[in-house]
Amino acid sequence: MPAPSTYEAFYQQYDVAIRAAADSATAAGIAKTAELLPVVMVPLIIAVGILMAMGLYSLQRLYRDGLMVIVLSWLVVGAAYTPMVRDLFIDTIPNEVASSLFGGVNQRLTVVQQFDAADKATGFFASRIIGQASGIISTIKIAPMAWIAYGAAKIFIALMFFVWMIARALTYIGVALGAFLLITLVFESTRGYFMGLVSKIVGLVIWQIAASILLHVMLQGMFQFIRAIIDNSENLGLEQQVDKLIDIAVYFLGCLAMLLALPAIAGGYTASAAQMATFGAGRMAMGAAGSMGGAAHSMKQAATNLRRYGRGRGPRDG
Repeated sequence: MPAPSTYEAFYQQYDVAIRAAADSATAAGIAKTAELLPVVMVPLIIAVGILMAMGLYSLQRLYRDGLMVIVLSWLVVGAAYTPMVRDLFIDTIPNEVASSLFGGVNQRLTVVQQFDAADKATGFFASRIIGQASGIISTIKIAPMAWIAYGAAKIFIALMFFVWMIARALTYIGVALGAFLLITLVFESTRGYFMGLVSKIVGLVIWQIAASILLHVMLQGMFQFIRAIIDNSENLGLEQQVDKLIDIAVYFLGCLAMLLALPAIAGGYTASAAQMATFGAGRMAMGAAGSMGGAAHSMKQAATNLRRYGRGRGPRDG
């Protein structure tokens, strides 16, 4: 069988690379904001003083705008943006959820390890089937179907990993973009740009958490299904085991479909942001999944026909 998947190793390298690039962009954004802040603040203070003297600027608005400027100065001058925004959304929130869900294990590694475990479990089951096939007839009938079913399952696992990974990349991009939009907090009419971006980042984080829970539940169900099949393999013929392997591939297709539908299922908190993560990837994934879904149906029909031929009957014989 093929070498085991290395989703965890690949993701760790990818995460380090994109974190370094995002940190560089974030630092550039903060530096630019720090450069613009005094340029903007001097005329703003003069304008506020004139408007207050004319009675056109209320104390309530002064408190609100002043508080926003204090927060902005703290994030930029106090270098609080990285720990309070990037670390909060990228590490702290997912890891706290992981502590509750997985007993203190780092959440992103736990999810990636599940992709590896799913691929290895499916490969192990396919290896058992191919290893039990003996003789020319059995090898010709069983091995190709097992390889095709395993290949389909592997593609669906890879597509799930790809969609899940894009959401994290977009979170990094959103945090880096936010550093450039910090200056918009100064003016009431432009604060919506930064606040809107924050809502997108929150949506992406919620989507990742919901996707992690979904994958955990569905992949754990798949592991139990495979264990039950292996424990009962003595009572199953090779054809029946191939059927079960095809069922596993179809199960992964269902996992992929649910992952792509999660923004609509989760509701308004994740819809707008998660759609960004799943739209482009979703069109590609569902195109491939649709083709592979048809292939899975054909594989199942072909397996049935092979059993009929093995008993000396054609596919349409009674």
